[in-house]
Amino acid sequence: MAAFLCVIKLGPSEYIVLGGGEKMISTDKLKNKEVINIGDGRSIGFVYDIEVDLEKGVIDGIVIPGAKGFLNLFGKAEEDVIIKWDKVRTVGDDVILVDMDSI
Repeated sequence: MAAFLCVIKLGPSEYIVLGGGEKMISTDKLKNKEVINIGDGRSIGFVYDIEVDLEKGVIDGIVIPGAKGFLNLFGKAEEDVIIKWDKVRTVGDDVILVDMDSI
């Protein structure tokens, strides 16, 4: 079960995330963490953004950029992967573990 989180806006693009007892983490610390699916051990990618529900004050999900073509110039870019916050199991120092059936 995902822990309850509260998001406090500090500035135009900076937030503090509160939750899970005494833990506190900045949204900047979520960015660039590697996301691993615990179902198959596969790396999904690296967080580059988060979705926040400002009305409820909670994180809705994390965003992983879609694969790009050769040198980002050729080929069609894939859609970004959005992982809902209820799929996040652990946020570690270096990685975020998620439980996804399939992506």
